Amino acid sequence: MNLKKKSDGKFLIPKFLSIKVLLVLLCFTAPLLAGAHQAGKNFGSNLIKADSTVKGRITDAKKAGLPGVSVLVKGTQKGTTTDGNGNFTLSGLKGNEILSIRYIGFAPQEIALNGKQTISITLLEENNNLNDVVVVGYGTQKKATLTGAVVQVKGDVIKQSPNGNLSNNLTGRTPGLIATNRSGEPGNDGSALSIRGATSFSNPNAGPLIVVDGVPDRSFSRINPEDIESVSVLKDASAAIYGVRAANGVMLITTKRGKTGKPTVSYNGSVSLQSPTRVTKLVDAGQFARYYNELLARRNGAPRYTDEDITLFENGTDPLGHPNTNWYDAVIAKTAPMTQHDLNVSGGTDNVKYYISGQYLYQKYLYNESPFNYNQKNLRANIDANITKDLKVSLDLSGRNEDKYAPLDNANLNGGVFMAILAQYPTVAAKYPNGLYGTGTTTGSNPLLRVTDQPGYDRQLSYYAQATGTIDLKMPWVTKGLYLNAYAGLDNTFWQYKRLSRPYDNYDYNKTTGEYINKKESTNGNLIGLNETWGRTRRNTYNIKLGYDRVFASDHNVSSIFGYEETDYLTAQTTTGSRSLLSDQLPFLGLANPDPTFLSNGGSGDQNGRRSVFGRVNYSYKEKYLFEFSGRYNGSFNFGPGNKFGFFPGISAGWVMSKENFFGKALPFVSFAKLRGSWGILGDDAISPYLYLSTYKINQNAYYFGNPDVPALGLATNVSPNPNFTWEKVKSMDIGLELGFFNNALTFNGDYFWRHRYDILTQRNASIPSYTGLGGKLPPENIGIANSNGFELELNYNGKIGTDFSYTVGGNFTHTNNEIVFMDESPLTIDYQRQTGYPIRSFLIYKTDGIYNNQAEINNYTNANGGKVTPLTGSKPGDIKYVDINNDGKITSNDRERFFDSQIPRNNFGINLGLRYKGFGVEALFYGVSGVKHIIRPQGNNSETTPALWQYEGRWTPQTPDNNLPAAFDRNSTVNNLDSDFWLNDGAFLRLKTLQLSYDLPKEFLSKIKVRSARVFVNGSNLFVLSKIKNYDPELNYVPSDNNGYYVNGAYYPQTRIIGAGVNVSF
Repeated sequence: MNLKKKSDGKFLIPKFLSIKVLLVLLCFTAPLLAGAHQAGKNFGSNLIKADSTVKGRITDAKKAGLPGVSVLVKGTQKGTTTDGNGNFTLSGLKGNEILSIRYIGFAPQEIALNGKQTISITLLEENNNLNDVVVVGYGTQKKATLTGAVVQVKGDVIKQSPNGNLSNNLTGRTPGLIATNRSGEPGNDGSALSIRGATSFSNPNAGPLIVVDGVPDRSFSRINPEDIESVSVLKDASAAIYGVRAANGVMLITTKRGKTGKPTVSYNGSVSLQSPTRVTKLVDAGQFARYYNELLARRNGAPRYTDEDITLFENGTDPLGHPNTNWYDAVIAKTAPMTQHDLNVSGGTDNVKYYISGQYLYQKYLYNESPFNYNQKNLRANIDANITKDLKVSLDLSGRNEDKYAPLDNANLNGGVFMAILAQYPTVAAKYPNGLYGTGTTTGSNPLLRVTDQPGYDRQLSYYAQATGTIDLKMPWVTKGLYLNAYAGLDNTFWQYKRLSRPYDNYDYNKTTGEYINKKESTNGNLIGLNETWGRTRRNTYNIKLGYDRVFASDHNVSSIFGYEETDYLTAQTTTGSRSLLSDQLPFLGLANPDPTFLSNGGSGDQNGRRSVFGRVNYSYKEKYLFEFSGRYNGSFNFGPGNKFGFFPGISAGWVMSKENFFGKALPFVSFAKLRGSWGILGDDAISPYLYLSTYKINQNAYYFGNPDVPALGLATNVSPNPNFTWEKVKSMDIGLELGFFNNALTFNGDYFWRHRYDILTQRNASIPSYTGLGGKLPPENIGIANSNGFELELNYNGKIGTDFSYTVGGNFTHTNNEIVFMDESPLTIDYQRQTGYPIRSFLIYKTDGIYNNQAEINNYTNANGGKVTPLTGSKPGDIKYVDINNDGKITSNDRERFFDSQIPRNNFGINLGLRYKGFGVEALFYGVSGVKHIIRPQGNNSETTPALWQYEGRWTPQTPDNNLPAAFDRNSTVNNLDSDFWLNDGAFLRLKTLQLSYDLPKEFLSKIKVRSARVFVNGSNLFVLSKIKNYDPELNYVPSDNNGYYVNGAYYPQTRIIGAGVNVSF
């Protein structure tokens, strides 16, 4: 808590309150007036006789009707869409209009009516997507004229995966966007996203700014995939228009909106089964007994298990006295159900359009005998209304409810369900033959019991409500092409977390008496405990911009925007708890024991805000020579006086070479060629607030009084302030080449990028001697520097064989390098251990040279200079042999060496395949990474760990001296349990990320039953993976280690394979 008066606290008090109030009133009341206006307009239209009505039918080359084709009267907002048979009707026309016909995947056409009242139109398929409109920062641009490294993924592609979390559906779809999924836990199964890899060692996991329908900082991972129109990714200086939020790239999510035409009702439903991708096999009871005896023998201890014990474990004749438990099979279910249902309605008139949807998602946890699950409900309504020909208002409303019902401490890597599984001995019963639960290896640790709700539960309820009111005003009376856009976005989140713990029955079997002894346990000493957290987050965004878009003399296209944006954010939560509740059937704190010794409370809060002006200017000549300048003057609450504001520019240019007269003659097979480049400065203000102020903390033992001294509650100084710190910055440079061949049937995109990140915020502690007493108390400073560079390649081909068979094949590849140029390191740090010059998250580990096979090898071990080396204390035959790097004759921490390998992949790639034959379709997506390493330490946990089967079978013994793994050891081993290249694994993999098989029912049949379209499908996610890592899923979940590294222990909810079937039906 900051107890000093803020020196610039008025930052969040709006200087332009009247503007904000006006924006809110206009943006949210104008849509309400639209209905009244429309009613009046309809009344008036009844008094005016329409001049003419045009009817038509739009078909493909095979004369099959095309549904949903956009038919717009050029130069107006009047239009409609075709029905399921391709028919349309337009009334109120003069007869001399021009109709603009557009349909995704087909060449656009313009048809002059010339008095015709009945027309037939045939659309031809095209490979050319250069006319597609791409969403960019605060606007849209034509793909052919983009000068930045911007890619767009269509919503139809994203929803091919059965995943309930939208972030997982982007994996491998586009170059530069890296999505890593490390858990399949319901409600917590999202992918970590990054654009072009890590650039900051202070926060290597930093993800891009998320913008949903123009509003920044809205979560997108739980959006209904059926609501997504497109996802755009800004990877270079094109993100500069987002200023201090742009250093890690920007993702723009656009949801669907209504289109002119009759109402369309669509249902999308699926039923799926989840299963673990890979789960490590553990030893059985007999193997464990042998392993444990070997471990005790190496410590000169007596064996714990006799040969008779081992025989009884193996033959299963004494399940009570000698159980043989496979804990993974006991706790983890083979499959768990998952269902998704979506219903949406869309349509509209020339003046009012709407899109309304609802979604329900249910996922059960992969636990046996478990009630735990995750439920999600989504609602969305996007409404657009044309009040006049120049004024359009929009109202977007969305809400979501998440209900996560989970085991106690489920998400805790070192104390959760999967850590408990690894800590169980197979010689202990999970459940006795009479149905009673065992105690587990230690009393109360039985994970099968923990995944029931008998010990208690964690319940997390979250409610999200978002509203955006928008005004679009064209101003031709001022000048042609001038327009005004303004919106107010109001976001509120409420949550309640409830954690109930209660006594539960677990039994120990007495072999002597045959009795079951109840070891009733509770985390609260046989009391019922309840902790509740209530919280709220409020985020308001206000944006107004003036735009200009005009073409001069047919060749000069000028467009620009200039705007102002302000956001304010506030969050607060309160936590209360009791260790003595009256009843677990009435989990309310009002029924808790009022004794203060059983009660606890706490709370926290935070606020921040930003103000900025931004702009962009685009110019193109004949869509051949392209130029763009963008910038943002950004202010952030996180920084002190004099450092709150900064300017972030971006500049880019492009040359469409294929429009040159000489180009087509020289290279007739190249249908499109564009060279582009960009440069810009991007910012990152994602740091802790108040670092420029002196802050304090409440310390229970801050002061001592009296004789003898008695500790007293008081204030203690926290980290010292730094009034001069500022945001991290990135200089971004990109050069790209886009090519299309054979009428763009074959397309190629390539980019080279370079990023220089400087002013990285980090503490100067390593170079400050410990005797100064300043360790951990110095403020962060902008002293760090890191570079990254790489290239991206994308190749796609769309082909047809005859009229019924079409196919697509494509791939993308991203290569990234990063390097720490400067960070604070002690001058005493050995050169080969420094992080400077190495990749972010590189490994500082011991080098090894195999395993000691006998005592003679230990006694005669030498280093590279021939000198004798004293091994680590306790080394025996079967232990890992470490290399004496500095040749000082002993193995110490100075023998650790910095490796160029990293846990961040250097290479990411995707391969997509698509086949269509008549109504049948196949879509497949492969995803992979390379240039990545992982440390897998099987005994690296904080509690006892049952050996993995691969560790047991590969262990060294005197009888198997050629085995390549150490002899029996556990977490207490000071020799074999060190981070070293012995445990370093190649993390490269290739995964079948998504596969979908579908069939579209014939349109001729559907038209007879009044159905617009219908599709049945089966799909799957994470269906198989190829990797050198065989015993874990290669998209590994990490546990923090010493030396700033991470290792893998398998103690996490596994990634899931999902296989499902469903239908899409539209009426």
